[in-house]
Amino acid sequence: ARHFPTGFTVLTGRGYWRRPATGEAQWERSRIVLRVHDGTEDEHRKIAALTALYKRRFGQEAVLRVDHRTGCIRF
Repeated sequence: ARHFPTGFTVLTGRGYWRRPATGEAQWERSRIVLRVHDGTEDEHRKIAALTALYKRRFGQEAVLRVDHRTGCIRF
């Protein structure tokens, strides 16, 4: 929460992939973090820092990041 004090949402899921060496399908529990932000460099740095921390802490080779711009978000 310290990376994003103004808020975020965490969803649980299952991540699936196929091992290139064996062709075997694999899965593991995953977390999806949703963060709506203003696109500033500071926000991008915070996201990159959290991604790097997650990779180190959980021994991940990769973490998916999707950046999407939208014109309107409402509650």
